[in-house]
Amino acid sequence: MEEKFSFKELAKGVVFSLAIAGTIYALSSKGCAKPVSVEMKRDIINNIENKVLNSTKNGTQLILEREVYTPKSTIGDLYLDNNLNGKVDRGDKYLCNTLELPWRNNQRNISSIPAGIYALEERRSTRHKSHYHVKDVPNRDYILVHIGNSPKDTAGCILVGKTNGDNYISESGDTLKKLRKELKGCKDIQLKVVDKI
Repeated sequence: MEEKFSFKELAKGVVFSLAIAGTIYALSSKGCAKPVSVEMKRDIINNIENKVLNSTKNGTQLILEREVYTPKSTIGDLYLDNNLNGKVDRGDKYLCNTLELPWRNNQRNISSIPAGIYALEERRSTRHKSHYHVKDVPNRDYILVHIGNSPKDTAGCILVGKTNGDNYISESGDTLKKLRKELKGCKDIQLKVVDKI
C-alpha cells in the first residue's frame, strides 16, 4: 500500500522531502521514499519559495556606490539592493546621495571608511537623534549615518542628502527621515560600500 503524506506532515517534519533529477520524494520517518503527487510537489515548492522570500524580507542590503572623489569629499549614491545580488542594477531602488570624507588610509576622524560589507543598526543619541551605526569598521569606532551637508559635518561618518554639488549634499534632515521610513521594520541590514573607479 502506497504511503500518502499530507502537507501538514511535511511542514511538521514528520516526513522529509528529497529531490532527485526533478522528482520530489517524500521520506517518512520509517525511511520509506515515495514520489509525491503533482499537487504535493507544488505545495513543497511554494513552501520553499515562501521561506526564501520571508528570509529575504528579514535581510536587507544597501549599496553605497562612491562616484565622485575630490580632495575634500567623496560623493556617492545609496541604493536598496532589491534582488540581493550585491551590485547596482535596474532592479534596485535609488535612495539618496551620500557624502563622506576623502580616503586617507582609514585614519580616524579624517578618512572615509574602507570599502566592504558592514552591519547597519538603528541608533539614537542626544547629539544626532535617530540615525544608523555602521558596525565593525576596522580600526574605527562609532561610524554613523547621520545628518550633515558638507565635509565639516563629519569626522569619518556617512552623511545623506537629496542632491549633491561641489563637496555638498542638500536636505539632509528630510533625507534621513525618508531613509528611516524606507528601512522601518527591516532586520539584519547590511551596508555594502563600493568604490566605483
